[in-house]
Amino acid sequence: MADRIALPIFQNDNYDTMRLRLLVILQSVVITTTNTITASTTVPSNPTTILVNATSGPITVTLPRAANMRNGTFFIKKIDVSANAVTVAGGGTDTIDGAATKVLAAAYNSILICSDGATWWILANL
Repeated sequence: MADRIALPIFQNDNYDTMRLRLLVILQSVVITTTNTITASTTVPSNPTTILVNATSGPITVTLPRAANMRNGTFFIKKIDVSANAVTVAGGGTDTIDGAATKVLAAAYNSILICSDGATWWILANL
């Protein structure tokens, strides 16, 4: 078995905790702005964290066109405990991992998503 590299911040972590820590590190490097929304909206064309409070009703978060966002990354998180879903939709005819939408149904669900210039890809579901 190959030797493993021990990183102090990961020494006592299980797999899920390590994954979360890596996503936080990635987010802090790539994403520069945080926005909280409470109604359906099209997100701005700059990499951002989008915190969605769907307490008042279901919300749709529409992404910019993937063609205009090559290497653009968004972190989207449902921040309430209501039964109202947060639907993430591609702009225009864009898809997200081949589907028109991605639904965050449970409390505190989140996704890290990026564009390759043609489509949106989910990098992580949390």
